[in-house]
Amino acid sequence: MTQQEEIQIVRLYDVQNHQHVAAEFRNFISDANLNDWQTRWLPEQYKLMIHLINAGENYKEHIDSSKWNWRRKVSVLRLNPNQRGFSLIYEGVTQAMMIVDISKKCKHPDRFNENLVYIEFIQVAPWNNRKLNENLVKFKGVGNIMFQKAIEYSKKMLWSGHVGLHSLQSTEGFYLKAEMTNLGLDIEYEGLTYFEMTLPKAEYYLDSENQE
Repeated sequence: MTQQEEIQIVRLYDVQNHQHVAAEFRNFISDANLNDWQTRWLPEQYKLMIHLINAGENYKEHIDSSKWNWRRKVSVLRLNPNQRGFSLIYEGVTQAMMIVDISKKCKHPDRFNENLVYIEFIQVAPWNNRKLNENLVKFKGVGNIMFQKAIEYSKKMLWSGHVGLHSLQSTEGFYLKAEMTNLGLDIEYEGLTYFEMTLPKAEYYLDSENQE
């Protein structure tokens, strides 16, 4: 099912200039986003990995999502009626992308088999990734915005903000901080930890201040 394209204005915090700026959250992923991934994200990821290696750090702990091929993922998305793509843009540059699936069901015992928005992939641009670039992050709170929008999309679908995901090891701390329910390791999904958020945590997360 093709959904109508929508653009919402959201606030990003510009760390270097110490101010909030207006960005666009879009309910689609365009070819321009994919070009940004290829021409802007990948070279920056490479530079940051070299920096980590030269600093003597185990870069593999920081780049779980850096190996993702977004062209391939979006080609699958465009053929799958159950998937939706989202992007975050500031001044014409892609700051983050996300893909969700609306065909999955809750595993939480209190909401078992109810509908939810399953987050397949979230990735922020390398210059917004604290794991890669802790001291030179350009925009703060990008991951939070994408996660909040997944919850809002669940509410728009009348699914009470229910969301679920399998977390990469490097991002488990983010979802624990968001107070998602840890439902344990999923041996059928590369041994990744599976998390879900249901009411009232979804409402609390959306209403909570200082999510940046």
